[in-house]
Amino acid sequence: MSNSEEQSRSKLSAFDLIAEDLQRLRLDAGDVPYAEIVRRIASHRISQGADPGASRPARSTVYDAFRAGRTRLNVELISEIVRALGGTDEDVEKWRDRCLRARADRVTYVAESATHPNSQSLDTVERPGITQVEDSTQSEEPRRGRRPSRRMLLIASSIAINLLGFWLVATLGIPLYLDMLGTAIVAMVLGPWAAVAVAIATNLVGSSITDSSSLAFILVNVTGALIWGYGFRWVRRGGSLKRYYLLTFFVALSCSMVATIILFFVFHGGTGHASELTRANLDSYGMPLIVTVFASNLLYSLADKMLTAFLAVMVLVRLRHWVNGPDTVELEADISRRLRDGDLSR
Repeated sequence: MSNSEEQSRSKLSAFDLIAEDLQRLRLDAGDVPYAEIVRRIASHRISQGADPGASRPARSTVYDAFRAGRTRLNVELISEIVRALGGTDEDVEKWRDRCLRARADRVTYVAESATHPNSQSLDTVERPGITQVEDSTQSEEPRRGRRPSRRMLLIASSIAINLLGFWLVATLGIPLYLDMLGTAIVAMVLGPWAAVAVAIATNLVGSSITDSSSLAFILVNVTGALIWGYGFRWVRRGGSLKRYYLLTFFVALSCSMVATIILFFVFHGGTGHASELTRANLDSYGMPLIVTVFASNLLYSLADKMLTAFLAVMVLVRLRHWVNGPDTVELEADISRRLRDGDLSR
């Protein structure tokens, strides 16, 4: 372990270290999806005589065991997770002892903090790049009251992000599209139909930035919104970065197919976008127009959507304590972990 990693770990609480090592155990076991861990735990419980109808833990509960910043630790669940990841009875016992020690240490720490109010709270341990803010006394009712306003702010901000992309492409002549980052973010957090609203608003307002031709491409952005939204549920079930790559490719392919139909039948091959220089080069080889339109569009769409997918997750990592949508928590944890470990291959 490098010195920087040792310094980073030294700033973590005992609970956070357990969560980090548990996450590493999951990846070492073959990047086991959270849903698969749930299935294995349920299967083991049934084999021990548990009622099948009450044997399956909530997937969010299992995921929380891997999340840093916790103030409580479920020792039995941790033990079951270790067993589900291939741990032996001896491994399970070691993890159980470690969790019990961490929990006992925390009780002692909290008691000392009550005696010495100026001491640092365990729940605000500094972590690199993340500020932990967790108030267990905050009521759920005020949280629910703020959610609609947060959703609306997220939607408005996402439309603004898309429009910024519109403006950059129109001003700088960038051979990408950059008009779907906000759409992807909303699709992952709020679902496909909220993303459709962002897509339609983007193209309607975007027509004032470029020209009226953007109105014809509303269907392209809507297609991306629906596939991002519904496809991300599939990604979440598998918990795999490979699925995220495949979803991104499918979004690019579908958007290019819709865009090609519009370009070919409505605009006779092009609207003056910078990417059409590639199409002109392909035309020189005597290929049919619809083939060159699709090939050039797909080339730039793949680059555009891969960039969008990466940026979307990075934004969601930054917003994880603000809009912690159920469709994002698992993937952002996987990608954040792999970015830190330098492993984006699985």
